[in-house]
Amino acid sequence: MTIPSQDMPLYERESRHDGLHLRPLARLLTMTFRYWGRLIAASLALIVASGLVLATGPLIKEFVDGDLAKTTSFITVLVVIFLFMAAIGVSSSLRLYFVGWIGERVVANLRKSVYDHIIKQSPSFFELNHSGAILSRLTTDSGIIQTLVGTTSSVAIRHTLILVGSIFIMFYSNVYLASVALITAPTTVLLLYALGRRVRTLSRKSQDRIADMSAYAEESVRGIRTLQAYSHQSIDKQRFDSHVEVAFQTATSRLKMRAFMVALVMVGVFMLVSSLLYMGTLEVKHGNLTLGELVQFLVMALLAGGSTAALAESFGEILRATGAAERMFEILDSTIDITSPDNPRPLTHPIQADIQCQNLSFIYPHGKGKKALDDITLSIDNGEKLAIVGPSGAGKSTLFQLLMRFYDPQQGTITLNGNDIRSYNVNELRAAYAFVSQDPIIFAASARENIAYARPDASEADIEQAADDAAILDVILSLPERFDSYLGQGGILLSGGERQRIALARAFLSKPAILLLDEATSAVDSAREQQIQQAVDKLSAQCTTIIIAHRLATVMGADRILVLDQGKIIAQGRHQELLKTCDLYARLAEMQLQKSP
Repeated sequence: MTIPSQDMPLYERESRHDGLHLRPLARLLTMTFRYWGRLIAASLALIVASGLVLATGPLIKEFVDGDLAKTTSFITVLVVIFLFMAAIGVSSSLRLYFVGWIGERVVANLRKSVYDHIIKQSPSFFELNHSGAILSRLTTDSGIIQTLVGTTSSVAIRHTLILVGSIFIMFYSNVYLASVALITAPTTVLLLYALGRRVRTLSRKSQDRIADMSAYAEESVRGIRTLQAYSHQSIDKQRFDSHVEVAFQTATSRLKMRAFMVALVMVGVFMLVSSLLYMGTLEVKHGNLTLGELVQFLVMALLAGGSTAALAESFGEILRATGAAERMFEILDSTIDITSPDNPRPLTHPIQADIQCQNLSFIYPHGKGKKALDDITLSIDNGEKLAIVGPSGAGKSTLFQLLMRFYDPQQGTITLNGNDIRSYNVNELRAAYAFVSQDPIIFAASARENIAYARPDASEADIEQAADDAAILDVILSLPERFDSYLGQGGILLSGGERQRIALARAFLSKPAILLLDEATSAVDSAREQQIQQAVDKLSAQCTTIIIAHRLATVMGADRILVLDQGKIIAQGRHQELLKTCDLYARLAEMQLQKSP
């Protein structure tokens, strides 16, 4: 399977997979070899169960042709039948358990690997691929794979063994009748292959449409307040209904093709068994076959026919699971474009956060060639409090993302303590930062868990101090369960300002070497902002602080103010100096700081 370009969204890759590929199945099979002990146990149980089923034919022949029925008591026959069926039941149940366990374990490992790969991806990956569609692969597709590994595969192998064994016994019983039966096999195989290609393509499309539906629903639920605020329910319902109908129509096409494939096989099997019954009766009349051999042959023919029909059904499930496996392996095979070097430079502690940006230019991977930053050269001294101002789209947040290596610049370098940040381990580098955005992420967890996200091993006293510094302690203490209170999905039980203060507490707790604040107090009232500013000033004395702000009143006390416009530095200095030397800054100050008449 050729891995599609990293620049191609996952949802557009279905056209690359219109053939019948076995590589995804081979990769799944390789993942099962780690559990060879249970695999052997499952295989033995499978062989025993299949062998016992095949033994029914010869056993019936002995009852019909031999003296077994005459010389054996009825009670003995019942005991034999009971033990025979009990052996089939026990071996089948062991097969189901061991194979089911392997299926659950393999899928659990696959989910963990895919999730681990997803959270290592850079933001550019999520610019192309909708989070809802990615989550669909973790849930829906992995469930389909679990069915394949834990059920369908063993059923398919069982029926394959029964098919091969019954054909062997059929030839042993009567070569002529077995040869007639075998003539139809190539035709059945060709039909299965031809129809299977179409079923597989439709299966993948069906899964993609379900992913689209899930992604739309996830986005609607996430934005439920905006949806309801604009009375958008009817429109969103129509759009979701449209996604559901497209998924339904695609699934229906797949079901029709699968049903046609199974029906074709079953009709062929029925016609074959009927023909064999007629020809076998003639063979008995001519003395070429005993009645017991005919019954044995027909039992084996029925088993072969039933196994063929079951294989046709399993084949459809295997094709569907192949599409699901491809979709998950596409994520695993996608390139992680921000990685650590093979031999990263150690980041010495305590970190002296001297930052240098030299001739820095950057275009977002999908930014259509527009420079977000254009030839930026900048020095930030250890312990400095730097403010960045400018209109929207000037490149302020982009600079933050490059400092934390969410992206790498196309031109220029960023150094920390004189070393290119790409020479450090990326996780160790990011651990040196604490970042608070104007729209912070609050997890569906308790207040304690949200604040301690930065330092899971933090003491209760440190967590409370961080909450106090962020002016959120009184709010938390007023909650029903205080720090153990659940904050809701996305912190929905909090106001916008309270969410920002939880995020600030998280940053304060981490005690970073570099503090990045992106409009971190935009939703906070003036009284709270003054309290938070005091905490920021206190923390700034121990770290390098870079603040993005549209409200100039919040940055007037900075050591230096940087003015950005259209990705370029147009001025820098202190507040009073910029009022005289930078027209853009002066205009911003005039709009924001002038007193009302």
